[in-house]
Amino acid sequence: MLDPLCQHPIPIGPALSFGLDGVGLGVALPYKNCSAAEIPPMLSVRSNKTPTDTPRLHMKNVIHLALIAILLSLPCRGVVGADPVKEDPLKAIEEANAAFAAAYAKGDAKAVAEMYTEKARLLPPNAKVVEGRKAIEEFWKGVMDAGTKAIELKTVEVESFGDTILEQGTATLLGKDNVVLDKGKYLVMWKRVDGKWKLHRDCWNSSEPAPKK
Repeated sequence: MLDPLCQHPIPIGPALSFGLDGVGLGVALPYKNCSAAEIPPMLSVRSNKTPTDTPRLHMKNVIHLALIAILLSLPCRGVVGADPVKEDPLKAIEEANAAFAAAYAKGDAKAVAEMYTEKARLLPPNAKVVEGRKAIEEFWKGVMDAGTKAIELKTVEVESFGDTILEQGTATLLGKDNVVLDKGKYLVMWKRVDGKWKLHRDCWNSSEPAPKK
């Protein structure tokens, strides 16, 4: 694009400009009604080709400069090959379950409750929803005091959604001398909080037949 009063290119956008004297890559400043001497030399980098060059050569320059402009506009992504190692969701949840079972075996209801998010909810069978760490701590303390000494958790399947993981698994409740008290299945929604996986929603029920009345 040319200024009718000045045969110098008017820059188009932040990088690429066109004129009779070639193709330029420069800063978008309004050089209208100017002379060649008035254009700051550091603001425009021009091809040394003349208007007699072939259209193919001009197009080649345009392509090269356009590629440079695109590359310069790309955000920095750090050192090549520095992508973080992807976490294995199954392994992460199995490790969290092992920590849960260890705290439960110690009878530490507070440590068990700390493995839940602050606004976590339990959905136990035949009972109301239990919400919040304090209420969850009291719930598990009651279960422990009722004679449940340990819990075995086995993950069946996990689905990962970024900072959320859905887990399906089976659970076995053990009493004194490892007597099996109940077997069941569960569905847990895990949330990653400050780099740690915590239970956010915890729902389960028994797999044993309902007692006969």
